[in-house]
Amino acid sequence: KVQDKNGVLETDAWVHKIAFYKQNPDEVYLAVFQKNRGRVLKSVDGGQSFQEVYFTPLEKFGVFDIFVDENGTVFTVTGQGGFFTSQDHGKTWKIVRWFKDGLIKLAVNPNNSSIMYVFSPPGNIFKTSDKGKSWLDITPALAEFDGAKINQYLYVDAITSNLFLASNYGLLKSVNNGTSWNHVNVIIPPEALPALAVATVPGNSNTIYVSASNELYKSIDGGTSWSVAISPSGRKLTMFKIDPKNPEVMYAVVSK
Repeated sequence: KVQDKNGVLETDAWVHKIAFYKQNPDEVYLAVFQKNRGRVLKSVDGGQSFQEVYFTPLEKFGVFDIFVDENGTVFTVTGQGGFFTSQDHGKTWKIVRWFKDGLIKLAVNPNNSSIMYVFSPPGNIFKTSDKGKSWLDITPALAEFDGAKINQYLYVDAITSNLFLASNYGLLKSVNNGTSWNHVNVIIPPEALPALAVATVPGNSNTIYVSASNELYKSIDGGTSWSVAISPSGRKLTMFKIDPKNPEVMYAVVSK
């Protein structure tokens, strides 16, 4: 358990996201909810101690996601609908845009950090190709897929930049940054839906894993055919990550 020497990180804090500055992994940012506010905490010693660098002006609104790009610019989204940036490692913040609805998720293209996606609670998705200067609502492309706006989990492939969206609908794939989507025919029985999480193996985009309920499904041909992989437990597999240095290692989050 991380114990903050400064006592800034509360023991009962909800930690929504952890972000590292890759050029200096000791510089860590947390998106947390504590003392009834969303907050951004920063560490410069690898998590041994933290300082608060931002908090939401109104109570009960969270800071739900955070990202640090290759230049050290920090991006964050809030439950009030704010998309913020800091170009001085959290010392000062700039509001880039207020969205009508709150924002609960930020996803970034690993091949081009200028391309970002933000999500609102109703399932609307907005895309920027210039780090927030301009935005495009790509939600209408989901209209033909019933349930695709509920329980969304977006994954961006690190090689192809293809998008995979797991949701109540099942699994969708986009090869054009969300302009259009295609159904991926996973062997998920209707009673096992929704699709909860999806990931490709680092270095091999043809190997895809998808979770639904307590089952894990695997494809080695880019999604054409599927098999049932070994599930780590009898519980719902709500999130998983594959080790980029050793694809045989997977980390999983399970729930009741």
